[in-house]
Amino acid sequence: MRRLSALIAFLLLAIGGCGFSSQPVEPLVTGSQQFFSLEWQASPRGNQRIVQGYIKNNWGLAAANMRLLVEALEPPGRVVNQRIIWLGGQLTPGIRAYFETTMPPAPTYRVRVFAYDWIQSAEMFGR
Repeated sequence: MRRLSALIAFLLLAIGGCGFSSQPVEPLVTGSQQFFSLEWQASPRGNQRIVQGYIKNNWGLAAANMRLLVEALEPPGRVVNQRIIWLGGQLTPGIRAYFETTMPPAPTYRVRVFAYDWIQSAEMFGR
């Protein structure tokens, strides 16, 4: 039984691939710029850069499980490094939240919303 389990695990890895993709990660959501606004800047800290800024919820619902995709770019916009960061708690309407992460040095950076969940309550549906 142990050999069969090992064989199945090996086959799943072989079929599904076990290496890292050379393609950059893309956001799981599209159109987030209509719900959220982002502002950020990069500043040096030792041999790395700190990318820090704010995200603001411009929509009428609270968002949870907010993740941001921070990318280091080289000309002509080629992604050379990526990091997904979590914002703790909820981002309620009209509120902004601070974020910060370290990144390797690069000519430019980009921050995008990677994923989030809307929080809906029973009161919204008249219950």
